[in-house]
Amino acid sequence: MSKSQDPQQLSGDLGRESLESVLRGLAARGETGVLEVTVEGRKTTLEITAGALSAARASDDEGVAALGHVADATMGSFIFHSRPTGPANLRGTLEEVLRAARAAAAERARTDSPQTSVFAYHYLPPGVEPAQLEIEKPAQKTSSLLNRLGFGRELSAIDVPPPPELAAFANELAAEFRVRAAADAVSRRTTLETFSVPVASRLERVYASDPVGHRLPLREGRIDAESLVGNDHATSDVLRYLALLLVDLRDAAEHAWGKTEAEQIYDAVAHRVLGRALLTEPKDIVRHTRPQVRGRITVRIGGTGSYDLAQRTYVLGRVPSCDIVLVDATVSNRHARLTPNLDGFVIADLGSTNGTSVNGERLTGDRILRGGEVLRLGDATLLFERLN
Repeated sequence: MSKSQDPQQLSGDLGRESLESVLRGLAARGETGVLEVTVEGRKTTLEITAGALSAARASDDEGVAALGHVADATMGSFIFHSRPTGPANLRGTLEEVLRAARAAAAERARTDSPQTSVFAYHYLPPGVEPAQLEIEKPAQKTSSLLNRLGFGRELSAIDVPPPPELAAFANELAAEFRVRAAADAVSRRTTLETFSVPVASRLERVYASDPVGHRLPLREGRIDAESLVGNDHATSDVLRYLALLLVDLRDAAEHAWGKTEAEQIYDAVAHRVLGRALLTEPKDIVRHTRPQVRGRITVRIGGTGSYDLAQRTYVLGRVPSCDIVLVDATVSNRHARLTPNLDGFVIADLGSTNGTSVNGERLTGDRILRGGEVLRLGDATLLFERLN
């Protein structure tokens, strides 16, 4: 959290500090004022009275409903102003208020799932069988997809839906688990906490464990399934990350409810979205989809870890939406870009404040990296290696 020019104001980025930690910090200081939270252009104001969260207001919601829009946001900004607050519309401890807001957000996700031209999302009462959707899946189409992924003849019978269908399935599975968790939140609090994690946050964990492929496009906190139709993402990248997300969701569900119940929910959602069971285990999709690695970035100063680079473009910067995130105040939000080239990768500065240098030489245009170069973005230092 940083101070602005007005000493009575605090501001920051939700990608670096969670909203809950900010609220706890204000509570510890006994502050009174208004915390303005902006997520995807939508502003929500949270009123703090003597350290306690007393009210939440958005353009079309109040109370826990308004708080639910931002309770688990991982991208956005906030700024706190010390000033008098208005009438309270929240009651209870911070934990109780956040729990109610997350339940409200889960219910909203259940009833207001976005419609796309690819799939119509819906929910049915318990015990009501969903209608089977007629989705034609010719064997030739499946075989063509498998050939593009290089699965080989021995896996020719594997059933892999195309990326838009698999993305819609992942969205609905996450939403269904959230709704079921909210329903039994009173007796199984840990279940609700496990599934209140938004899809974007789950994907960040996936990217951290496997930082090679393209990040999946998001819209309103869900994977944008429609944008995956005919896009320029490498198919293996998309399928791999969707499968890893499904593995994460299935593992969490089995831990919460047991293997049998988790599989029943999984199969029911598959029938609802795909019109049939998903015969292929997500782990099998992961096992046979790996983009070809062309290079590696190792962060020495300004972060930790190594990132394998496939044949695609990578953005380096400070915000969580970047492909390679650097935690250094001298690094711009979107600082530099790496683009694949026949000779290696090309690096370009994206108009950063503190500039980019290669082997100590300030970058003024595009430069080809052939391996062994030391990159400096602001004060962050990285090593580029080319892999054959």
